[in-house]
Amino acid sequence: MNDQIKNILKGITDFWNDLRNGVSKINEFKRIRKDKKEIWIKASYTPVKDKSGKVVRVIKFAQEITTTRQVIDSVKESIELAKKGVFNQEIKEVSDNQSIEELKKNINDLYKIISKKIENIFLTILYLYSL
Repeated sequence: MNDQIKNILKGITDFWNDLRNGVSKINEFKRIRKDKKEIWIKASYTPVKDKSGKVVRVIKFAQEITTTRQVIDSVKESIELAKKGVFNQEIKEVSDNQSIEELKKNINDLYKIISKKIENIFLTILYLYSL
């Protein structure tokens, strides 16, 4: 068994051991559907204890956030390109999260402004060299 699989199995074991010990878990989790498609959920796993303090079940509340994660991943990639000086770009992925969409729009607007300013600087330099 390779180290990556061992780490995954250890993470799963630790996760369920924490729940058995009464520790709630709230996070984003990657899941693979039956059709092998990767999805993301934001979930809360809450242990429920009986009167003696023993965990008798776990309640899970979850919401699929795949489109939000896709936009966030695109924003990360976009920022890496911007660090290399690439501003003529647009984040096109769509999320059902209004806050994420607003952030994406603002980033795209910023790239347009920077691209226009760079273009103006370039044109000014060309003009000055033509004198």
